[in-house]
Amino acid sequence: MFLNSLSWDLAYLIWPPWNVSRPPKELVEAINRAIIFPERSIDLGCGRGYIVEYLAKLGIEAWGIDISAIAIRQALARINKNSINAKFVRGDIFEFKPREYYDLVTDKGCYHSLPLIKRLIYPSLIRSRYLKVGGDLLMWVISDEEPDWGGPNRISISEIKRNFTERWFKLKAFKRIRWDAFKSPYGYFIWLKRSE
Repeated sequence: MFLNSLSWDLAYLIWPPWNVSRPPKELVEAINRAIIFPERSIDLGCGRGYIVEYLAKLGIEAWGIDISAIAIRQALARINKNSINAKFVRGDIFEFKPREYYDLVTDKGCYHSLPLIKRLIYPSLIRSRYLKVGGDLLMWVISDEEPDWGGPNRISISEIKRNFTERWFKLKAFKRIRWDAFKSPYGYFIWLKRSE
């Protein structure tokens, strides 16, 4: 984990291209329209914690986890400065063991950063450690429609369907998006609900 966390720490010492200081519009819309109404949430690969901050300001018990100690320090500095009640964990999502399930799990860029073997076990991890039955998993990934200029793995909708919906999750929404980040790559917004 040390080498992996070091590379993420280096990215957060500068301004990483994926850093956007506001929550994704799909999340804001789902909350505003009361499509989802979580009491407890966690953002996987939370970075500087903007999703966590948004949810905490709404009175949700909001958690964030990231492998980068630098990102977590930056998130805590901003949250504490603004007196926002949120919880952050510096750690690996595959090693962290929360005490309770969450009814909302968000993932803006964590899944597509994982190697294939970890993407294959990710749905089982979400089910066994993070998301309660009936809970919502909101994901934003770089799509396979994006040209290969380097960067994260390209994710196909067939991969999402194969990995998630065969057993434990129901696909509620799928939308092609443009990321509001450097290079504005093509992506997918995916909403999954844990069915069992």
